[in-house]
Amino acid sequence: MDMTTEFFNATVHEGYDPLYRFAVSTCRDPEDALDLTQNAFHKLAQKGHTLRIQILIPVFQDREALCACLHHLLTHWMPEEVLVIDSGEDGAGAEAEKMGVRTHFSPPERRGRAKQMNDGAARVPEADLLVFLHADTRLPRAAREALCTAFRQGGVGGGFSRRFDSPSRFLGFTCRLADLRGRTMGWFLGDQVQFVRGDVFRSLGGFSEIPLFEDLDFSRRLKKQGRVSLLTPPVISSARRFEADGAFTRTWKDLRLTLRYLRRGIQTDTTVAS
Repeated sequence: MDMTTEFFNATVHEGYDPLYRFAVSTCRDPEDALDLTQNAFHKLAQKGHTLRIQILIPVFQDREALCACLHHLLTHWMPEEVLVIDSGEDGAGAEAEKMGVRTHFSPPERRGRAKQMNDGAARVPEADLLVFLHADTRLPRAAREALCTAFRQGGVGGGFSRRFDSPSRFLGFTCRLADLRGRTMGWFLGDQVQFVRGDVFRSLGGFSEIPLFEDLDFSRRLKKQGRVSLLTPPVISSARRFEADGAFTRTWKDLRLTLRYLRRGIQTDTTVAS
């Protein structure tokens, strides 16, 4: 018995293999489901699609956005592939658990996106690829294939092209600029759904636990480790923070903060933007 067959048998017998669970839901005969799954598993293994991907979602007081995110996400991903890290008190994590999604509840001293993402990653040491998703951002249906391709091609990580759920031409223009930044500089922000190989993430020590720009800091360090990729199709991110302040005003504030960070870094007493 080869290693692929051994791994297949172990995952199916433990009930964790999503292919088997899907086959059981569509086949009347369990034996047919097993045969169908084994054939599919071997084909995927030969193509290198069986890497272990873990999606990590940090959340704080954003129950509504998380529920909408999970409803969308779980149409394409299995609950075992998702981990929510909740530091709020609005019941978001409890809702995730009702959907079968594992949830880690962060204590107050570990509140903050960088800390929560680091804590989440520490709980999935077996993951080949870590994907950091904001609760107000939607992954495209083809995300898995794009991630698998980037992994097979030997890249260390990267991010997705991003579009906002807004008809604003100005925001559309900023998204094109972000695409250009990603392609030419290899810099990605959190709402672009950053991803990284698990071993590379650990070698870098994870995210710097700073109140702002942990995403930009990480992508700048990641780029030094190897090739990074801008993936398509784009993710769709909520434009709610731009709608609250005005697209131009909020973009100008973000740009000023970014330039300040690039010049002087972020101090520990920096007020975290909403």
